[in-house]
Parts: sequence; structure tokens; C-alpha cells
Amino acid sequence: WLVNNGIGKEDFVLIILPRDARPFISMLGVWKAGAAFILLEDDYVPDRVEAIKRECECRIEINAETWHEIMNTPSRSGFVRADDHDLCFAIYTSGSTGRPKGVLHEYGRIRWIQASMEKNMSDLVDNGTVMGMRVPLYFIVAVRLFLNAINGGMRIVVMTRETGRDPVKMNALFLKYNVSFTYLTPSILRVIQGSPARCLKVIMSGGEPANDIWVEGVKVINNYAMSETGFPIAQFVLDKRYDTAPAGKPVFDDFNIRILDEKGCDVPDGEKGEICFENPFFRGYRNLPEETEKALRFGIFHTGDMGLRNPDGNISITSRISTLIKINGNRVEPGEIEAVLRKLPGIGSAVVKDFTMKRHRVFLCAYYTADSDFPYKKLRNHLAKHLPHYMIPAFFMRLDKIPLNRNGKVDRFALPAPDVNAGAKPYAAPRTPEEERICKAFEKTLNVERVGIHDDFFDLGGDSVSTAILAAGLADLQVEYRDVYSCRTPERISYCVRKKGISDLTELNKIALTRYQYPTPFQTFFYDAQLNDLKQTGENNFIGLRFSKDVISAGQLKAALETVFKQYSIFGSVLTFNHDGELVWQYVPDKIVPVEITPVTGDIDEVIMDFIKPFRLNHELLYRCRIFTKDDEIILAMDISHIIADGTMMRHFMEELSAAYCKKALRDDHYYYYLDSSHASRMKLEKSREVRRLREMYNKKGYRCNPSPDISGHSAVIGVYQAKTNHIYRDYEQHSKVLNTSINRLFVAAALMALSRLEGEPKVSVEWYYNGRDEKWKEDLIGMTLSAIPVAVDFDQLSDPRQVIREVSEQGEAGMHCSDCSLGNSGVTPGDMNRIDIIYQSGFDIEKALPENTKVIRTFDKRNGLYTRMQIVPFDKGKKDEPIMYYINYDANLYSEGLIKRFSGLLNDAMDELK
Repeated sequence: WLVNNGIGKEDFVLIILPRDARPFISMLGVWKAGAAFILLEDDYVPDRVEAIKRECECRIEINAETWHEIMNTPSRSGFVRADDHDLCFAIYTSGSTGRPKGVLHEYGRIRWIQASMEKNMSDLVDNGTVMGMRVPLYFIVAVRLFLNAINGGMRIVVMTRETGRDPVKMNALFLKYNVSFTYLTPSILRVIQGSPARCLKVIMSGGEPANDIWVEGVKVINNYAMSETGFPIAQFVLDKRYDTAPAGKPVFDDFNIRILDEKGCDVPDGEKGEICFENPFFRGYRNLPEETEKALRFGIFHTGDMGLRNPDGNISITSRISTLIKINGNRVEPGEIEAVLRKLPGIGSAVVKDFTMKRHRVFLCAYYTADSDFPYKKLRNHLAKHLPHYMIPAFFMRLDKIPLNRNGKVDRFALPAPDVNAGAKPYAAPRTPEEERICKAFEKTLNVERVGIHDDFFDLGGDSVSTAILAAGLADLQVEYRDVYSCRTPERISYCVRKKGISDLTELNKIALTRYQYPTPFQTFFYDAQLNDLKQTGENNFIGLRFSKDVISAGQLKAALETVFKQYSIFGSVLTFNHDGELVWQYVPDKIVPVEITPVTGDIDEVIMDFIKPFRLNHELLYRCRIFTKDDEIILAMDISHIIADGTMMRHFMEELSAAYCKKALRDDHYYYYLDSSHASRMKLEKSREVRRLREMYNKKGYRCNPSPDISGHSAVIGVYQAKTNHIYRDYEQHSKVLNTSINRLFVAAALMALSRLEGEPKVSVEWYYNGRDEKWKEDLIGMTLSAIPVAVDFDQLSDPRQVIREVSEQGEAGMHCSDCSLGNSGVTPGDMNRIDIIYQSGFDIEKALPENTKVIRTFDKRNGLYTRMQIVPFDKGKKDEPIMYYINYDANLYSEGLIKRFSGLLNDAMDELK
């Protein structure tokens, strides 16, 4: 595949795949093609990936999408013979210039890496050794371990990121696969050194000082290596705990490690100097000639590490010359973090410094100047868009000015130590034994005082290593590494623990009701839309029903309504704000009030119109209900905010009301469990490449999302145009089966075609509403579950109607998979204000569900305000021998009925073409 694409010597191939066998297969494939690779993982920071691709002028990419193409390519025998000095691979590390720095290695490096196994590792060769691969694949260590494994006949077990971060899960994996050899950084080794899996025989360690480490019964090898070598230039077997662990002796007998003074002269044993050595297959830093020249001055490689040679021949590292920081096994250049931080509007100067706390824990603190303090969350989110997680500082501190020394340079020694309690929230005491235990564990792990249940572990200085320590200390509570990262506070972690081991949805819902739950993106959108126009009622879902007193009892109807309201949590829920200022749901059943029965003597229509009004959004129930009586009629009036109700929910509500009226059992309530699981899914998906890909697709410039206005008005008027398809439902149903699609997607495709033809533009986008009830337990939920799924097509690339259907279906499937997230190009909330919405309503005719002679009160034309410019609402009433009816609701300030009629004609023509 690579050769077919013209890839060969000196070409860079970017490998960006999940943690499985494919990255290692890809490495071998690149080497057999004589090319060079850059290896990243599929969750690597997107901005950083793009920067690396630009910087290395990457020719081609091996990812999850191209993998299928690769597997369908006929294999090729043989390989391209590479010279020792051909480009082999690049490792990108943190760069002092403010951007990632590419360390270039040549093919001769492979032999040196393989030869480095001979010392201290000969007992691992050809004896069925199983290696546990924990390190990130973009580290030089991953390349080295892979070569060690294939050279030594080892089997590799690749850990997931989650397993590698969780000490309990990691030990369990070691035992399951009988792992005898692995590589762990000193920070992680300190967490498990008291209870390593009994199968472990050899642990390699490095990347930071291995002080205070010793594991009984396990051979722990301290490696002195760096991204510029690819192999350990020195090793030392830790036979006891050392306050300052030696780096060891040269890994090869003829490998000369020199300790040099500032003039490049060797210093006597016992005296400090810079550690230097010959490094023949290090080509330098990509596009950084000055840094390359500096590193290779006097013809040898300068590490930037100060050290000395002890009388026994072992090298000891004493300090760093440069500002480079080693933290949890990662190389960090403060300058790169500082450069990204300064890009945030409002930030003046920025400086990053490292500190060491108890138990050898190293952390970063970022200092900045600004007119006012920035919230930790905003600073972290900004940095996380551009930097890997290990480069995000644990603390932030605003200073009036950055201290300078006499030479006008930053005086890092004058920077104040951070206040570890600065990120604490107003104290809220633990309420349960679990919360108290977790609060105490926070205090012990982070060396802070008086942790409350709302304190964020990471605002208090938590990082990946302290997370592992915390999880290990709370393992008996079933607290996992991922729980700390996703839940962050003692309250939320305790809540997560309570849910474990429970499978009954009703019980899980009861637990979910005890805490705040986050609204869905669509609920947040409707909330924001209502705030934007506090007088609009366009998204009030009104139910108005007239019953005969001979058929319905007002008292029995009142009792049935109150039963339903108490059964389903959404009717006892209010929107409020949590301690972080985030919009959340809170279940407050005491807010539910009895349903009033009110006699009416005047015009009932006027009473109904007065009943429909905007909702107060905060701390109030988002529905109102009243029973009116007049003469021989009973009128049920219910006004429900779209924030809590969609069409499917309204159908289920009517079914449950009927059941309650007949004194039948009601369904269980699972809505708060739905909100909880939806939020958990959203947090996981937000980091996925698929969500990023979809958002990039829908954020593209130049796509027409709605018709151009043909009038201009100033009144809040909703236009309603009723239309029907040219052919009957059965025809469309049969053809959709042939095309392996749905009638809903036919409408989406037809809307795209109609919009393109109306505007004369090839690039168009609409969105359709997806009810999200894709599992059995979700089907009967009483509450809003809608999400909006955009679809964007370029008709210059899609000439055949079948191609349009296929594209709509593929985007629809991807959108449904990611529907817990906001995908619309508003970025925060779905439903772009200018994008046409397709809302397919199926399977429910309210009039058929009501007692005979019941009248439905229609009020849509009496409401005001529409949150979008145009909606297409097809109604499937199950009448297969009739055309499909649909409404077009539109902003009558922008569009004339004539334009809407033309659009409807184009829509019908497109439906026929697709048929």
C-alpha cells in the first residue's frame, strides 16, 4: 500500500491508531518500505497532530479509515534495503520554541537498540516472556520495547490507556496474561511497589529519578535514556532503596560517557559536569538547525544533564542545565506551555515552573499576568486543546508582574510556591461514610487540608500519578482511575461507587434522583433559545382537550393527572445551577402542586389563550396544568415546555394518563438514570475522533443551511404551510426498503435537494431530529430525549440520487452514534438557528387515543416565536394508501408563503426522484 502510493526513503508516514496490534504492524510495514514513521495514538491532541503533520511534511497517514484500504491491498514480498543513515523514525517531544520538537533517528539506531538488550535482559530472551506494554506509543520507549520483543521472541500484551493508569487493573492484567516483563516510570512504580503482581520478574524504569524505589523479588533496572538515543546509555539494577538512585554504568563496554566542563574538557571523577557521548544515528531536530548545532557541539551529543562519575564507575545525575522538566516520565519544555497560555485573550505574560512535593511528586505551576483571575477550568480547557494531558499544570497563579533578575530575565527562584488549597470550593461537609473516606483520601494524596464534597481533585493539584495513588488507596470502595477523572469530586465519586454492582434500572434511577443531573444538549439549546426571547411561546407544547361530562369525571381526571406527575421525575424537576455555576436538573417533588379545577363562565378560547405563556426557567416547574369546566364540558389544558417534552414523550404521557384514569399500573420512571448515562456517554464521546470529525464536517464555511429571505417583517409570526407528497406512503415505504434506508432519511435527502435547487448552490446542510430511544428501556421514557443530527452534502460530488441517499444514511448513522453530543455548528448547543429542521412524527394520532367525541384544541397558530427559520414536519399516521402529510413551519417575517410553496414543490419533486 505504501509503495503503491509512492512512499519510499526519507518520506514520513504518520501512524495514528488505537492501542492494539495495528501500530506495531504499521511500524514494520513502514520499515519494509524503507520509509520513516511518526507514531501517535488516536486520542492525541488534534491541534498538536496537525502541527506535527505540517512540520514533518507527512506524505501519507495510516489511521482507522485507511486501514481498511490497506487490508484490501495485495501484499508485496521483499523489502527496500535501507542505509544506516536513512531516516527511520521521529519522536516528537515538548519544544522550547513553543511548538513540538521532532527528534530524528536513522536506521542504524535499530541495531543499537537491539544490542542494548544484552546487558541485564539476556534472561528474558527466548523463554516465552510476556511483555506488558504500558507506555504511550508516541514515546521512544515504545519503539525500543517493540524491537526488544521481536528480537527476543517475546509476546506483547498492549494495555488500554485505562488499564495502564489504574494500578489495580494493571496488576490484574499482569496476572491474567502472566506478564513477567514491563516498563514503568518511577512515579507509577512507587504506587505498586508494595504489591506488585507475583508474575513480574523484570521491570525497566526511567524517564525521571528512580529515588526511593525497590521491589522485593523483582529485578528493577533503572535506565538512563532520552528521546535522542532510543536506548539506555546507562543502566543500574536497584538492589535497595536509594535517596539518589545512580543512573548506572554504560550499557556497552566500549561506550564512552564523558563528563565535560563548559569548555568541553573532561572533568575528574567525582566532579560535576555535563553528561555527553557520541550519538551517531541522531540526525538532529527537524527544522531546528540552531538547537541541533547546540546539542552536537564539539562533535558529541550534550544531554543538558549535569552529573558526575562515582568511584565505583556509576554515573549519578545531579541537576539540569536547561529548563527542561521531567515529570511522571514525560519531557516537558515550560516554553511550550507558556506560548500556548499566552494565546488566551486576556493573558499577558506567562511562566511555568516545576515543584517537588512529598513522595517525590513533581508538579507544574503556571504563573500569568492578567487584569483578573481566570477560572482553573477555563485555563485547563484552553491548554487541553493544544497540549497533551501531562503538560497541563496542576496549579495556576495570577501575579501582578513576573519577577525578573538583574539581567532582565525571569527569576524562577523568586516565583512563589502555589497555595495547594487555592482551588478549594466553599467547604461542604461529608454526609456519608463513603464521602468522608474519599475526602480524607484527597487530603492524604494531595497533602491538602479540609477537603469538602464539592472540591475538585484536579483543582487541588491532582494529576495522572496522584489519581493512580488515590484509586489504589480506595480500591476496596471499587473506586477506579477513570472514576476519579470523570467524577472529580468526593460527592460524585461516592455517587459513582453507589451505582456499581446495581443492574436494576429503577434502583439506579432512585440513586440518580439524589443528585444534580446535567441537561442534554438539546435541553440546553431550548433553555438558551427561551432566554434569548423571554416572551416567545413557540416551543410550548400545549395539550387542549374538550371532554363531555358524560364521558369524563373532572375529579377522576384530576386524580389521574396528579398520579402521573408524582410517578415521573421530570414533572418534579427544576433547572438550577450547581456550585460550579453549571446548569443542572434538580428533583424537587415538593414543587408539584395539586391540579386545580376551575369553572369558566366566559369565552373558553380566551381562557386557553391566556393560559399559554412563557415559562420562568429557573427554579420553577416547566409545565402547568388546569382543568376547566363549562356547562357540560370538561377542558384539560396542559402547557409543557419543549425543554422537558418531545413528541414521543407527549404520546407516552397520554398513554400513562389513560392508564392512571383507569387505575392501571404505570410504567417505572427511568428518566434521571437516562440523564446520568447520557452525560457519561457525552463526556466519553467528546474526546473521540468521530465527534471531532463530524464537527469539522458541519462547521465548514460556504454551506447554505436555509432559503434566502424574500421579505422582511417585524412581528413574531409563525407561518404554517400544509402540504402532502405526490405519491402514497406505501410507495415510499417500499422504495426505502429497496434502498436500505427510511422514509425519514428520504425526507432529509429531498430537503437537501430542494434547498440546493431553490438557491442554486451545490453545498447545502440541514438537520433532522433523532429521538434517541435506541434501546428497549429508553422507548417508554417520560421526558425529552431529542437530539439534532446535521447532514451536509456537496452536490458537485453527488450526482446520482442513490449517492445522496447513501451519504445521508452514512452521516445519519455516525450522527446517531454520537447523538449524546452537540454536533450542530453552534458549537455549544444543537439546532443551528439558521438550519432547516426535519422533524418526522410517526405512529401516533392523538384523536384516536381519546374517548369518543373528544375535541382537540389546536393552538399552534396562536403562539409566537420560532427558534429556527424553517421546520419540515412530516406526519406518519399509518395510512399507507394516502399521501404523507407534512407541515412547513416557518418564520413569516422572512419568508412569503409563495417561497414556501415553491420549496414544497421542489421537495415533492425530489421525493419522486428518490422514489
